[in-house]
Amino acid sequence: MQVPITTAGNLSLRAMALVLNRDPACLAADLLGAALADVQASCSADIQKQIRAAMHTIEQASLPENQPGTQFVAGGT
Repeated sequence: MQVPITTAGNLSLRAMALVLNRDPACLAADLLGAALADVQASCSADIQKQIRAAMHTIEQASLPENQPGTQFVAGGT
């Protein structure tokens, strides 16, 4: 996934990555993961439950057997 960020955000991210001797993309992924975890933790139990249900729905939809044009033949060649 690519996410656009502001010029100032890009500069800040690149500067942090340089100071921390990290790859900017890896640092961005770590920061996004931490931010998502913080936001989810601050949500109500009901919202957290809805988020987990949505994640499950997204995961199920991305399974190969749920993709159009995918066909499984048990025991066939």
